[in-house]
Amino acid sequence: MPALFRQRALPVVALALTCAACRSPPPCGPHGGAVTVVLSSMPTTLDWSQSHEQSAQNYPVLLAVMRGLTRLDARNEVQPALAESWERSLTEDHPPRERYVFHLRPGVVWSDGKTPLQARDFVFAWRRAVLGADGAELEDLQGARALQAASGATPEALAAAKEALGVRALDPLTLEVTLTGPRSYFLSRLANVYPYFPAPSAVLEGLSEAEVQRHYNEPKDGAPLVLGAFRVVRWDRVGQQLSLERNPHDFAAPGPGAVPQLELRQTELGALMYRQCTADFLFVDDPTVLVKPPADLQRARLLSTYWLGFNTSTVPLPLRQAIGHALDRSALLRAMAGMAPADREALAFLPPEMPGAVQPGDERLRAFPAHDEARARALLEGQPRPAELTLLVKGSGTFLPETALAEGIRRQLLSYGLTVRVVTTGNFSNDVKAADGTLRFDLFLKRTGADYAHPHTLLTPFRERGNHYTDWQKLEGGAVVRRFEALLEAGAAEDDPARRTQDYVEAQQLLVTEAAAVLPLFHPVRSYRTRPWLSGLTVDPFNFLTLSGLEVAR
Repeated sequence: MPALFRQRALPVVALALTCAACRSPPPCGPHGGAVTVVLSSMPTTLDWSQSHEQSAQNYPVLLAVMRGLTRLDARNEVQPALAESWERSLTEDHPPRERYVFHLRPGVVWSDGKTPLQARDFVFAWRRAVLGADGAELEDLQGARALQAASGATPEALAAAKEALGVRALDPLTLEVTLTGPRSYFLSRLANVYPYFPAPSAVLEGLSEAEVQRHYNEPKDGAPLVLGAFRVVRWDRVGQQLSLERNPHDFAAPGPGAVPQLELRQTELGALMYRQCTADFLFVDDPTVLVKPPADLQRARLLSTYWLGFNTSTVPLPLRQAIGHALDRSALLRAMAGMAPADREALAFLPPEMPGAVQPGDERLRAFPAHDEARARALLEGQPRPAELTLLVKGSGTFLPETALAEGIRRQLLSYGLTVRVVTTGNFSNDVKAADGTLRFDLFLKRTGADYAHPHTLLTPFRERGNHYTDWQKLEGGAVVRRFEALLEAGAAEDDPARRTQDYVEAQQLLVTEAAAVLPLFHPVRSYRTRPWLSGLTVDPFNFLTLSGLEVAR
């Protein structure tokens, strides 16, 4: 994270209940034995301080075995977790910095049952994470960039830079954190952005980096120590199997039907296993299944947005605005065989489940382009029509049929006399730009998924240096994108929720309406099937399978 426009289409996953004594497939009902999660790809590492930003397959395991200072409730609002309370203040610097004092929950111990969670566990972990592959995630910490710059310096300079990082243990249960400036999204990031998780400093301090990595990636004798619902028992890389068991020292008491053991195995036979009753959870990415939804179909609403991007260097503003009014989002969704319900149409960029987003019916949504055939034709009148518009779309590796979505766009625009040629790609990042940095296509389809529950996460990719592929940073010599960045900065610094929402509304209006650099289409859902006797096995708003609350329903 923060891989911009990260495509979080998880591999096909199935959950199977297995019984060692059984030779025939078990019935489609609860029975004894371990729960097995069957994955098409395994985690690349269990080291949450070093995990690479592209390794989305690590998240289900890391979120099952660890917790952060905060957590999100059902409304995606921040709640206490490892920290039971905190205070926020601004320093007297100019400009001011933001300071948090977190009070850790007393009595929390690591999974060995004896090592207490302490504030210095965060100091140790965050210093290491800043120097790791995901170091950019922690750049809001005061001194983070200086520490990264000192990574190749003398040992003395490196030690000084670590001491200057904005994280400090005031006492065993009190953690002070200083940020570069006001960041209204910081508490949201702590909930599930795993480089912010702590590490057992009492066990790892003084070890070499190689020994620390072995602690995480060669599980044995209770290592790695964790704080979540499960702990790692064994990781068989050759056999592609990872075993988890309930953490008996988890401070959050499990429910009466809590599953005691999980087996993660790699396979691509999830659909077959589900049909044979040897699997009890299955992601549904085949639209033909959704034409007649099965009784056990579930849908998870994602903090995510599908959007049409414009090459603002080749598609003039009146044409971009006309396309914004020409496209009928409802028709596009209906053509995708129920892949997304109609109430997920997007006018503004932020999904309604995002804290701080404008809600359906809000008058401010009238400022965003909606389907209006007359308005579209009026904008096109007298405008030169391009001979052809090229539309780039991913042809594989997505959980929605993007090629079908692109074909729907092509057909709708053809009715306005606009010819669109759809081009599919297996590697969007490589194909969207030429070697000289110019954009190769006029239009493209993209999905932006949230990394955390705050408007900032879905809008920061459109900053000047973001991978938005629109060239809008060139509009008016960069003045437009600078106004956008100023609105994002204002939203990040704003204490009042209503004023903060307005800052982000104005940023979206600038991006979607005034500049017409992108057109939001819909907020996707993730479809899956699961047995009625399983509870707590869901997909979170960030499109990750959740395992920590898994129970057999009583």
